[in-house]
Amino acid sequence: MNHSEIKERIHQNMSRAALDITELRVKPDPFLGWRIAVISLGFDGKSKQERKNIALEGLEELTIQWLDLLTPQEQEQEWADSVPIDSTLENVPFWPEALARSGSSNPEAILFPSDLDEDLDRPIVATFYSLRGGVGRSTALAYTARILASRGRTVLCVDMDLEAPGLAALFGKEDEIKDQQGLVFVLLSLEQGEEPDIRNHILRVSETDEIYCIPAGLPNANYARLLSFMEPGAWYREDRNPLRELIQILSSDRLPFKPDVILLDARTGMTPLNGPLLFDLADLAIIVFFPHPQAQRGTGELVRALLAAETRRTETEQRLTPEPRFIVSPIPASKAPEVVERYQHRAIEWIGEWLSILRDKQSRSEPIKESDITHFIPYREEIATSDKILSNQETWRDFEPVAEWLERFIPTASEEELPDSLPDSKGQILQELEFSAGTAEYQDNFLETFVETQLVNRALKPNIVLIRGRKGTGKTAIFRRLLEDSKQDSIVVLSPSPLKGDRPWVINSEGFKAIDEALETTGKSWRDFWLLQTCLACHLSWRGEKPQPDDAVSQVLGTDPTNELELVRWFQNLLPQSQIGLLARDWLTRFDGAAQSTILLLFDGLDTGFGNTQADRERRTKAIEGLLSLITDLGDNMKNLKFKVLLREDIWRSLRFDNKSHFFGR
Repeated sequence: MNHSEIKERIHQNMSRAALDITELRVKPDPFLGWRIAVISLGFDGKSKQERKNIALEGLEELTIQWLDLLTPQEQEQEWADSVPIDSTLENVPFWPEALARSGSSNPEAILFPSDLDEDLDRPIVATFYSLRGGVGRSTALAYTARILASRGRTVLCVDMDLEAPGLAALFGKEDEIKDQQGLVFVLLSLEQGEEPDIRNHILRVSETDEIYCIPAGLPNANYARLLSFMEPGAWYREDRNPLRELIQILSSDRLPFKPDVILLDARTGMTPLNGPLLFDLADLAIIVFFPHPQAQRGTGELVRALLAAETRRTETEQRLTPEPRFIVSPIPASKAPEVVERYQHRAIEWIGEWLSILRDKQSRSEPIKESDITHFIPYREEIATSDKILSNQETWRDFEPVAEWLERFIPTASEEELPDSLPDSKGQILQELEFSAGTAEYQDNFLETFVETQLVNRALKPNIVLIRGRKGTGKTAIFRRLLEDSKQDSIVVLSPSPLKGDRPWVINSEGFKAIDEALETTGKSWRDFWLLQTCLACHLSWRGEKPQPDDAVSQVLGTDPTNELELVRWFQNLLPQSQIGLLARDWLTRFDGAAQSTILLLFDGLDTGFGNTQADRERRTKAIEGLLSLITDLGDNMKNLKFKVLLREDIWRSLRFDNKSHFFGR
């Protein structure tokens, strides 16, 4: 029986006995069986066995580890601090429950923040955690904060290592902590229903960068006394949860600044507090470990518990899973390469084993590569022996990949609000766009070397095949600029739905679904589809005499499609044709030869045109990989027809296809 069925059966039993229930709590035991508490005034005068016979009729086969059948008066006398929570095992973010979840059953599906098309609401919360001490967890957090702040991000660090506070000291701010200031006092105030002014508990770390710290507190006798009152295990049984309230406050307008990211420094080991920091609050869980056999088993169990957890986020229908990242530290400063390689290989092998569940459960179509989410930090004596983090930015370099992990989840100011007018928004657009040539050229530092007008002209040049940018950075504004350029001919192959106009060949998500089914039925590829789609766009947009295809295509083509249904049927008739890929390529070559000047083939709307379900996103990945593979294959064979694709940066990063490096340059 499950949680709901047990509660329903107890309600029925009590109702038949005409006994009202004052309170009913049912909770799975983390290891075996159930914990049950029933409070009823009707139990007065009845023996323990009589109460059990009434309440648990029909539940005799249950394994019950905890049972309380009490009157309200007995409840006040007998219940101590540790009482059953009325909950299912799945939604309690404590270590016993989290580890039991991972050991008892695998999650049906895993959805990470990076799987989403939309950005998470700020701030992003990252928990830095290590099962064992001495691996540089707090140091990694502090340098990551410094790097993010130096890039213009607003960073709030919170010292959650309440038993051994020290984050403020790493920033050189420990002497500024006052009595009655810090996280312990904030959490206890929230627990008591008060509304503390959080501003009084924040230290500004830098006068020039937006980096702040909430210290744990001033470690004196009063601090130790208050620390003994804290019961994180009770917070998830109460209506008010100080931890979640804290995150809500830090995300609200009650601060004089708006954090882009909150970095939580969690206590080493398994404590009542760091469980929720990992399994409930974290968007990213950054696990720091050294690949010694002592760390293998415990860290592996932690990772499996993370993958079975659900965070507090409610932006999506499916609850999110904390997304793991790994810092392997400190790698020995050995002059023998084989020593370093041994530790690196061991760590990657362990992580692959820990993440093996993702092969079947993760939402994304492409599996996570262990090397993409793991960073190795070498031992450096100047960092290990310093009293606080160093101001020399050369020492920061080892931690820059960690900052990059977080940077990818933080929207820029231009992404949050962008005007529709191209002249008004051009500056913001250009700051966020990256241009790369379809062959070897890659404009990595392009924005630093050209003024704005030159950048727009550069985007218009035919040899710039791929224009990449984060969501909301104005790629569609660039698309409009390209489309409306009177000096450059262009043909729309794909566009966002609002810009479809009188172009019946622009397909929506249902059309792409039907095309995918046709490709599977005929054994054809998305490359074949894009060849035909491009030919059809040229055919229906061509000015003057239209180049005609081979007779094998002409016989099927018939009348021009006027709506999406006719278009899909056109593809369904063409795709089964023998050698359709060669025939379509021949037709495209005829268009290229007939063109009197350069014509841009425009592709926009690839991010939104396929739909929002997991199946839609997987279809989108296959389709875009097919398109870019086709473009790479065609290379410079097209003299006058030039592809130009506008694509969201996060989608680009998830793609896997041959010769992808051609779009990066060499």
